[in-house]
Amino acid sequence: MRIERLKHWSASNWFALVAPALVLVAWLASRSIPWADHGAAMEAALLLDACVTLPVLYALCYAGPLPLWQLAIRMIGIACLGIYGVSCLVPADAQSLLPSFGWGRSIGLAVLILVELRIFLAVVRAVFKTEVTAEQLAIETGAPPLLAKLMMLEARMWKSLWRFFQRR
Repeated sequence: MRIERLKHWSASNWFALVAPALVLVAWLASRSIPWADHGAAMEAALLLDACVTLPVLYALCYAGPLPLWQLAIRMIGIACLGIYGVSCLVPADAQSLLPSFGWGRSIGLAVLILVELRIFLAVVRAVFKTEVTAEQLAIETGAPPLLAKLMMLEARMWKSLWRFFQRR
């Protein structure tokens, strides 16, 4: 029974198994080449993998169960995280393409902050307005179920603090 659930989970979430392997290969490749000779080509390959390959693989894995807007936001997030990851892998003196991606990193971070703020406000409104379950919150906001449960705990903490300060 447990093996069947594991098979089902791995078939549904194969991106979670493939992505760490790709990141490990990128890390090993970045540690094994001479940056002075092949740095520009390796940096371009790492950026292509991080900004195109990983988001496309994510889309292929989760295109069915996720709405398009959630999929697009998560793909942008993966690409921004990929730019950050590549900036950690490529030595500073060998970076030739990464400095030109600074604006993209800033825009991506701003978009992700706005999305998180919208989700946080939706959670706070839902918790303060009515008794909502984590499942309803996950459906309403598009957050993963575990994150929805954590958001519910945080919102309940703020609600109890609000009640505590109202009584005083």
